[in-house]
Amino acid sequence: MSGNRTIARRRRHHRVRKSVHGTEQRPRLAVFRSNKHIYAQIIDDDSGTTLAAASSKESSVSGDSLTVDVATKVGELVGARAKDAGVTDVVFDRGGFKYHGRVAAVADAAREAGLEF
Repeated sequence: MSGNRTIARRRRHHRVRKSVHGTEQRPRLAVFRSNKHIYAQIIDDDSGTTLAAASSKESSVSGDSLTVDVATKVGELVGARAKDAGVTDVVFDRGGFKYHGRVAAVADAAREAGLEF
């Protein structure tokens, strides 16, 4: 019944996205988690552009499997890239996932890298 789980996550994500909107001054840190990988993007929704991104597919991050450690590396990388792009404040978009485990690891590592949210 994975279809029902996916539909429920998308419903939660749409509900959250009604109030979470990234601007030029405060872009959105969006996190997507699949079974094998995790992705993080810094997005300016007003202009529709991605300012910085990182994923577990990159050679500098990739590990044998998706763990909290790999998610932490992705968070550190997206935080560093956001700082290089001149972004310090973001709004967090958990993508309909629970703020737990790998999603929380990305957020905590991004905070330690200097992002504020």
